[in-house]
Amino acid sequence: MASPRALIQISLDALKHNLSIIRSQTNAKIMAVVKTNAYGHGLVPCAKALVAADALAVRDVYEGVILREQGISNPICLLEGCFFSDEWRLAAIHDFWPLVCDTTQLQTLSRTDLPKKIGIWIKLDTGMNRLGFHLPETHRITRQIERINNVEILGYMGHCSRADERKHPVTQQQNVQFLKAVDGLPGWRSFANSGALFGFPETHNDWVRPGI
Repeated sequence: MASPRALIQISLDALKHNLSIIRSQTNAKIMAVVKTNAYGHGLVPCAKALVAADALAVRDVYEGVILREQGISNPICLLEGCFFSDEWRLAAIHDFWPLVCDTTQLQTLSRTDLPKKIGIWIKLDTGMNRLGFHLPETHRITRQIERINNVEILGYMGHCSRADERKHPVTQQQNVQFLKAVDGLPGWRSFANSGALFGFPETHNDWVRPGI
């Protein structure tokens, strides 16, 4: 006997409504996260439902190319960045915003002959301990990237580790440490994920990243 299949029914109107609610909660720009096939809910239909966002964020260059091929012109951020020169060149061609998360990506970027100027985000480890440069490295990494031809630093991105715990003080502490690390550097700041967006308005900075 065949096992029953699980089905998820997605309301695209509800997604649009959710985005309007988020607009009402913040003055920051909104980067709608649709990474990993929109958390399994369908990359293209979900992204098209969220085109009113200021930018979209996907996992990698390949998800970004899918959206470009579907006619989506929003700025698209690549949350895992690029790992190979071919990916960096694709990112430049399609005007993606890749993250630079570690020295390996930085080395590959510095060795790549880019076809046009590319805007990148620098990912900082603000306590998630998953991706990003250590906070004390911020200024050194910035200077290193500024020396790379055809690369513009758009801003700096951190990540909350416990924002779903509304009364836990670590989210505010991480945001303060993040802002201290990037003090005096040009560009945008993005720290708040979905939990921080609703629970910690002081963390909204320039961009918020609502996702799951």
